[in-house]
Amino acid sequence: MARPVLIITGASGFIGRHLVELAREDFQIYAVARRSQSEASVPLHPNVTWIQADIASWSTLKAVMHNIKRRGGADYILHLAGYYDFTYRDHPEYNRSNVVGTRHMLELAKWLCVRRFVFASSLAACPFPPGEESLDEQTPPTAPFHYARSKKAGEELVATYSKWFPCSIVRFAAVFSDFCEYAPLYTFLETWLSRRPDARVLGGKGLSAVPFIHVGELCRLLLHLIHRNPELPPLATYCASPDGCTTHRELYELANRYRFGRVRRPILVPRLLAMFGLPLRNLVMRLLGKVPFERFWMVRYTDQQLRVDASKTRQALQWEPAPHLFIERRLPFLLEKKRSRPDEWWMRNEATLKRVTVRPNLLIAREIAEAKEQIISGVIQDIINPDNAERFRHYQRMNLAALDRLIGILCNLLEAAVRTGDRTLLAAYMEELAPARFDMGFGSEEVAGALEVLERRVFEVLTASPDLKGMSRVTYDYVTFTLQLAADQVDAAYHTWAKGLRFESGKPTETAVERPAQTERMADLEQMIRRMNVFYRPPGINNGLTVEERVEEEETTLVPTPGGND
Repeated sequence: MARPVLIITGASGFIGRHLVELAREDFQIYAVARRSQSEASVPLHPNVTWIQADIASWSTLKAVMHNIKRRGGADYILHLAGYYDFTYRDHPEYNRSNVVGTRHMLELAKWLCVRRFVFASSLAACPFPPGEESLDEQTPPTAPFHYARSKKAGEELVATYSKWFPCSIVRFAAVFSDFCEYAPLYTFLETWLSRRPDARVLGGKGLSAVPFIHVGELCRLLLHLIHRNPELPPLATYCASPDGCTTHRELYELANRYRFGRVRRPILVPRLLAMFGLPLRNLVMRLLGKVPFERFWMVRYTDQQLRVDASKTRQALQWEPAPHLFIERRLPFLLEKKRSRPDEWWMRNEATLKRVTVRPNLLIAREIAEAKEQIISGVIQDIINPDNAERFRHYQRMNLAALDRLIGILCNLLEAAVRTGDRTLLAAYMEELAPARFDMGFGSEEVAGALEVLERRVFEVLTASPDLKGMSRVTYDYVTFTLQLAADQVDAAYHTWAKGLRFESGKPTETAVERPAQTERMADLEQMIRRMNVFYRPPGINNGLTVEERVEEEETTLVPTPGGND
């Protein structure tokens, strides 16, 4: 029986990585992320196809959509991708990723006719309930800050699209792992368990509280929801959270008891005093060269509690959170990780404090992909130009079909190297290609010259792109350095093979012996890179394909269903 197909956005993020790992044995997964699979430290798996794309870029996503459809489509989409930071300031990424990106994914879901679309929202988008009241599944996400507004807009989009396919909105509690990986909790623990002067300071009465959910429990809930799809309504909202909430003081006491064997009496700072003290403290930290995590806006939530009643979710999904994964019982595991694996603890948690918005390498790769035919045509024109007869004399003897394929492969490799940030991809191919060109009489200057022409034609496209305005240095880093590394590899390979021939003159050379294996390695590399790029190629783009492969591609291109955004 074929595995159901699941698209996961935000696959390189904290939750996405855990979800991919948990779901990969039972689902065929398309993992969509802005980071590469190696950068995200997600292991290769036969059931996981990694798609490095920005969901806010419709041109890229449209190409991805066509190719997923051509491969049989998808059954479910778990839309986890989103932007959030703790500055409390507005940021273009709230609209670009959280609203525009969500609309794009909903269009993709409509076009693919998915069986259910699951949207990751947040309990933090809801206002703090007054007094002892609790928020629940019917509470509107009307908290008055920018992230909440973007999630509210996302939920409204999901509700609109639910008339075409079933949708579920899941509002997450604060998500943590056994390494913590939740920025506020990480900051609190680092402070409370230190010898710093503010190690015992708690704001207000220490009663500020939010609900927590373990990332393993959250992933289990999301997959449980997918498995129960036939029983669920076309649209519903769920709370991914235990009931209630956990206060700072409870966490402070638990952490102290585990670390010191006793509870150090906290110093409670009234809200009014904190309003004056926090800006002064942050100023001192900045003068010392440290960026404080605490922001002035956090003071307004002193002693407020985001209490939750998730009983309707438990009843509707027949789900119960595992007590042993509650934050109160899991905190000792976190602190043990902190003690026994301090380097990994630090690296994982520092990563949660960093928010990368637009990734320039994806913009550059997108521009290369969209202008690939133009780039290839320009490179060929330069190479066959009679004025370059001496410089490219061997290339000019190649037939145009072979030359077109060769330049297509180089352009394809450059695109993949830029997208993944792995400059060695093109260099590895040139290392394999150089001995063959050596045997054919090509000089290293001629082979490297083709890379120089490719660089110039690529830069013509990139400098004309309004999306890359002001990014000339970044473009240089990703493109020029990649091609320079490849050219240097050609020189190194030529030196090696020339030396080998000189010492084996008149005998069967190492070149002749190793050529079949070398050809196989080149073919394997070409196939690997083609697969890496295939999801980003609009139908009909060359991308280094043979004529037969291009005809097959055009014949299998599908037309979007009516109403799809094409």
